Amino acid sequence: MHFAYSLLMVIALVVSGCTSTSDTSSPSTKESANKQDSTAAHTPVNVPVKKHSPSTQIVDKTTQRSALQIKDSKEDKSTDTKKELEKKQKPIVEYANHSWNKDFKDGWVVVKKLNAKEYEITSEGESLLQIFEKEAEDNQLLEKLESLKSVSVGMRKGYEFVVNVPKEYSETSRSYPLIIFLHGGIGGKVSNNLWQLSNFSKSLSEPSILLAPVKVEIDWDPRKIKDVIDETNANLRINHNRIYLTGLSMGGRGTYIVASDLIDTFAAIMPLSSHHIPYSYLDLAPQLENLPIWIFHGDSDLVSSYPMAVEMAEALNAQSTYARFTTIVDGKHNGWNEIYSDPEVLNWLLAQERGTPHNYELNVDGGTGSGYYEPETGITIISNLKSSSGQSITWTIESAGEIHTQQGNQIEIFMPENDVSIFATLNNSDS
Repeated sequence: MHFAYSLLMVIALVVSGCTSTSDTSSPSTKESANKQDSTAAHTPVNVPVKKHSPSTQIVDKTTQRSALQIKDSKEDKSTDTKKELEKKQKPIVEYANHSWNKDFKDGWVVVKKLNAKEYEITSEGESLLQIFEKEAEDNQLLEKLESLKSVSVGMRKGYEFVVNVPKEYSETSRSYPLIIFLHGGIGGKVSNNLWQLSNFSKSLSEPSILLAPVKVEIDWDPRKIKDVIDETNANLRINHNRIYLTGLSMGGRGTYIVASDLIDTFAAIMPLSSHHIPYSYLDLAPQLENLPIWIFHGDSDLVSSYPMAVEMAEALNAQSTYARFTTIVDGKHNGWNEIYSDPEVLNWLLAQERGTPHNYELNVDGGTGSGYYEPETGITIISNLKSSSGQSITWTIESAGEIHTQQGNQIEIFMPENDVSIFATLNNSDS
């Protein structure tokens, strides 16, 4: 009965719009600097190292300092309506016979080739369809049943997808990072994915290939995502050690589902507001053990379970997974556009590389050095505070729950296997 109720809730998502375009909030984020290379100048700070220590950051309303705290805004500061903004987007170019264009002068490509591929529905999928139809009929959802029947067709079809290629792609021979976005809800649209990928492009620290598939089914299918990656790899130069996966709502749970099945494919994943039905995603934690993860979820989300998101972060950290958790304070089931537009967010993804040690964050307030570094990397941090005669600079270093201080205009640290926060303050010498 509980499972059937969950399926009914999934059906409601088709109408309620658990999709990538329902964002109306404007949470604030802070920008992170790019990785820097430095040389030793002073005695290094012995930052505490707790190998594989839990790095979950559950931000509440009393937290004063955190890697990223997002406040859900009640005010939409945008002066343009959604339709007006959509008109400003570049048109999607759909090439003849859905073939790849090797020049990529227009940037955008829509690929429908895989939509013609037939897939066998799994036994679990058949069970979902049966409950899907029964619940729609028993609960007088006949007016929606016709549109919901498209799900059974969608489960047998591959994904069409939209790709954004860097402008300089045709002028280079390098391989590019690939970021894959999974939309929310049951049924998606290419136009909505274009809208979301446009947010991504605002905050990229380097040229990257952006890709967003479209599904019309309940959960995301790892088999189909693999085919999307293979099709893209056959036509574009992809850095196989830098493939990233992110998604929101049903795409957030899909991020867990796909990454847990396609082991060793992704360098890092970022699930947002992950949906908890038709079944829990908690049992996927063991398959994600060696994958860096940054989780976002609003603590006032009434659509997707916030407690389950917290429990997932705790389960991941308990098994030594690097799972970073950010609560959207007072956040509901939205805020995604602003998250994806924040340079710190996507640049964290791009800082990770498959097959190498995790790059941990160094967050410096009052000096140089902010970025992402492998453990044991030496970083020189130089103050940018303007001190006057009789003043000294104190550095406060926070890592793995421990706090150290050191004096001087500059310091050096060796990056531990933890995130590190450092902030500088001015002190009077006679105080």
